[in-house]
Amino acid sequence: MIEIDVRRTKDGHYVLMHNATIDQMTNGSGSIDSLTLKDLRRYRLRGPDGKLTHERIPMLQEVFRAAKGKILLNIDKGYSYYPEICDLAARMGVLQEINFKLPDHVSEAHAIRDGLTARVECMPVIVMDRNDAAESVAYYLERGVGAIECVMSQITPRVAELLCQIEARGCRILVGTMWPQVSGGYTDEKAIREGADASWGVLLRHGTTVFQTDHPQEMLDYLNGYGYRGAINKNPGLRLAISK
Repeated sequence: MIEIDVRRTKDGHYVLMHNATIDQMTNGSGSIDSLTLKDLRRYRLRGPDGKLTHERIPMLQEVFRAAKGKILLNIDKGYSYYPEICDLAARMGVLQEINFKLPDHVSEAHAIRDGLTARVECMPVIVMDRNDAAESVAYYLERGVGAIECVMSQITPRVAELLCQIEARGCRILVGTMWPQVSGGYTDEKAIREGADASWGVLLRHGTTVFQTDHPQEMLDYLNGYGYRGAINKNPGLRLAISK
């Protein structure tokens, strides 16, 4: 599964970009909603090192076409136009290959989910450190969601208990391991520096079944080495997510 952030251009096209502006990631400037697709296509993307590449900002339908039948897509950012994205996915035959990320407030997430006319998988985010986390967990488990993205600055006994509750109900747990403030401190960097079992292994033992990582090959090597890769093949609940 790959997470993608979707933005809408001034003339109603959907493109991939994490930021609301193109200043950081391209040789152009301006907000995406103030630029047309033709405007955006003039600029080139920057690589991880900040240098310009020959790549252009991709359109959502290009990504749908490339991913169809190959990998799941987790869609984020474009909450207000999820219904239109849903319609596009249906027309392109990928509706069963996408899921929508929902924001970390139940009332907002509920409104977004109710606005979708098609039956599509949605994955809520819960900030596990918040005082209302237990109520949010109970709310989503009662409604039978298939997966929850759990954000946590540390795995306290209270957070560990909530993770246990989610796992016990057969709900998938997604944790992003790129940054310590969302993964309880168990990051890709820690896994590379101190050994995978001291980082990714801790999250696995707390019930994590979906990882969002910037180091997919290293994680796959770890899972293979410890027998988890076989579990991925046999159990559709265990997934590897690759970040944007």
